[in-house]
Amino acid sequence: MKFSISDAAKAVNVSRSTMNRDISKGKISVSKDGKGKPYIELVELERTYGTVNIDTLSEDVPKKHLDTTYIDALIQSKDAEVALLKQQLNTVTQRLDVSENERRRATEQVTALLTDQRERSAAAEQQKTLEADIKNIKAELDAERQRGFWSRLVGRKA
Repeated sequence: MKFSISDAAKAVNVSRSTMNRDISKGKISVSKDGKGKPYIELVELERTYGTVNIDTLSEDVPKKHLDTTYIDALIQSKDAEVALLKQQLNTVTQRLDVSENERRRATEQVTALLTDQRERSAAAEQQKTLEADIKNIKAELDAERQRGFWSRLVGRKA
C-alpha cells in the first residue's frame, strides 16, 4: 500500500517535518509514482517505525483492503515458501538416504576385499574334514552294533 508523506507521518504518529528529516537522512526510502508524486510503502514504514496505525488516516484510504490484501498476500507468499522448503528438504533427505546406502555397500565391499579370504577357506576345509571323520566314525559304530554278541565278545569281525 502506498502512502503520501502526510498520510505516512499520521500513520506512524510523527510530524511531517520529522518524516521529511528522516527521508533526507536516508532512514526511510521514498519512491515516485508515474506522475512524479512521492509515496512511501507500508512495509517501509513498518521497517523504520515499527507499528503503523492506519486509524489516524483519512477515510478515503481503503483500510479494509489494506489489511486483508497485504496480509493475505504475505501469508500466501510465506505458505508457498514453506511448501518449497519442505519439498527441498524431502529431496535432500532422500538423497542422503541413497548416499548412506551406497556408502554402506561400499564399506562392506572394501571390508570383504581387505579381510583374508584364505583363513575362511582353510577353516571351511577343516570343517569339511571334521564332518567327514564324524560320518566315518558313526558308520563304524553302526557296523559294530550290528555284529552279534559272541562275535564282539570273541573279537571276530564279520
